[in-house]
Order: sequence, then structure tokens, then C-alpha cells
Amino acid sequence: MMTDLQLLSFLTVRGRMRHLYLSCCAALGLLIANAASAQVPELTPPEKRITDEAIYHDNTVYQVFEERLKDLNARGKPVSDYNMAKAQCWVDVSFEEYTRNDRSAFPKEALDQAEAIIEKLENNATPTSSDTPLINDATRLRPDLWDRLAEIKASPQLECAAQAVACGEVALVHAGNEYKQFGWRHANPYVGIAEDAVDEANAEVAHCEPPPPPPQKMASNAPVVTVERLVVRTDALFEFNRSDLAGLTVAGRATLDALEAEMPKSRRATSVSVVGYTDRIDVHHNPADNQRLSEARAKTVADYLVVHGIDRAGIKSEGRGPANPLVSCDGILGKKTLYACLAPNRRVEIIVSTTTAP
Repeated sequence: MMTDLQLLSFLTVRGRMRHLYLSCCAALGLLIANAASAQVPELTPPEKRITDEAIYHDNTVYQVFEERLKDLNARGKPVSDYNMAKAQCWVDVSFEEYTRNDRSAFPKEALDQAEAIIEKLENNATPTSSDTPLINDATRLRPDLWDRLAEIKASPQLECAAQAVACGEVALVHAGNEYKQFGWRHANPYVGIAEDAVDEANAEVAHCEPPPPPPQKMASNAPVVTVERLVVRTDALFEFNRSDLAGLTVAGRATLDALEAEMPKSRRATSVSVVGYTDRIDVHHNPADNQRLSEARAKTVADYLVVHGIDRAGIKSEGRGPANPLVSCDGILGKKTLYACLAPNRRVEIIVSTTTAP
């Protein structure tokens, strides 16, 4: 049984805890109300983050941002949307650095970026810019990754890779901030996150279905032409430096079989065009070799498709060597690393045009 002194102490502690809990709930309610009335909640200045009340306040600020993102999603804005993903990633890196006791301007400036995007989306408006600023004077690391993300962002395939692109950009800013403050050892993990995001975006672009053509008013007796474009990396089709039918790998044959099975209209296709590409690496120091290799690989793929049911009269093949690269990989050092970076450029594109009678 408690003594009077123990009971008094217990009631005092419980009273303080209840007061803190009610204060926290009241703060959250006030912050949500302020957010709804366009008074944007802000983090406590770094020099004042020294009390429990300040920490609780800042946690409720982050909760408000999460609630706003949740509400946008409930209204139909998908988390895979470029702007939604970017806002979420800005909130995430802000919270991560806050919890690591980053006393620089980075947590607040990252949250400001999220706020600018969320406010536009809440008002059913599109953010006026998709630029990703180097907040807190972050260093611009890995220009090759920035360039590849910009290429995808400017392409019709962005819809397929929007989340990876948005978070890859934010990860690069995060890495640059760590490098500026603490050096490469702290930046390295976030550069790795950005590299993974670019790899994911490249994979999503490679398997991206082309957007459907806009509806057009046509005469009732006019035929409809449908164009399908399929992209396959030659690393997945051929053995190294091979281009003949015997050089097709088991996995490569299975890939072509699967592609042919996914193109039921191709048997009635008006035309099928197979285009081969290589990377810019010149193995034998003869620029003509890459051209010949791309032509030979395209012809082998076309021949394989003919054997498996595509009409010979409607198919053609061509090689374009290192033209039209998907990635630039400028500044990449080391032959092995450069070869891996250039993998998306080594590809075969299969373009199928099908005419359907009205």
C-alpha cells in the first residue's frame, strides 16, 4: 500500500503527464486549424529546440504535413504522381535530418519545398515549376544522375517513373547537403539512394507502355492505326559481342517469345520495324564495328520473329549504332562502371504498326 508521500508523488507525476499530453493534443489541433486557414505551421528555430514542448510542437508540425498528404491522396491524387512523391520525399528528408539534430537551415528549407507543392495541389493547381533547388547551398553531386533524371522528366515516359525521378532528385540534394556539411562519408549513402532511384527509373522507362493516342474524330469507315513500341536491352538478348542466332541466350529467346505473345495484333500488322542500337564504346577502335553490330542484331531479332509467326513481307530491320542514346554517362570513370551505366543504350526497339478495319 502506498504511503501518503508516495501517493502524492504518483499523483503529481500523473498530473504532469496528463498536462503534457493535453498540451500536445491541443497543439496538434491548433496546428491543423492553422494549416486549414492558410497559416503554415513552422518548425521551432534551431536554437530553441531545447525543451520537450518544442520537440512535441515540431513533431505535430510533421504530423500536419502527413495529414495533408493523406488528404490529397484521399481526394484522388496518387502517391505515384510526380508532385505528390516529391512533396513526400521533401518531408521525409526534412524529418530525417531533424531527428539527427541537424541545426542548419536544411530541415526547414526542405519542409518549405514540400509546403509550396502541397499548397498548389490543395488548390487543384499544378506547381509552376518542377525544378529541384539545391537548398541550404547543397553541393551539386553526380551531374550524370541529374542529367538522366532530367531526360526522363522531359520524356513521355515520366508517368511510368515519376516517383523514382522525384525522390531521386531529392536524394541528390540530400547527398549534396551532407557533403557540404560533413564530407563524402556522410554523403555516400544518399548518393547510393539516388543511384538506386535512377536504376529504378530506367527500368520503369524501359517497360513503359506508350501513352494512348488522343481520341480523334474519324469517318466511320476509316481504319484505325495503332503503334506499339517495345524496348529490350541487348545484354538480355545476346551473349557478349554476339549478334547471330546462335548467340541468342536462353533468356533472350524467352524474352522474344514473351514479347511476341504480348503482341497478338502483330500477326496482322501493317509493318514491324526492328531497330538495333549499341553504346558508344568502340571495342576494336573501328567506328564501323558498332554500326555493323547494331545491324546484325536487329536482323537476327527480325529473323527470329519471322520464324515464330511474324509475316516476312511486313518486317524490316536496321541498325543505328550508338545514335539516339538514352543515357549520356558523362564523367563516369572506370571501364566497368561506364559499361554498366551505358547498358540502357545497348537495345533493340521493335515498332509495330497495326491497321484495324472499322
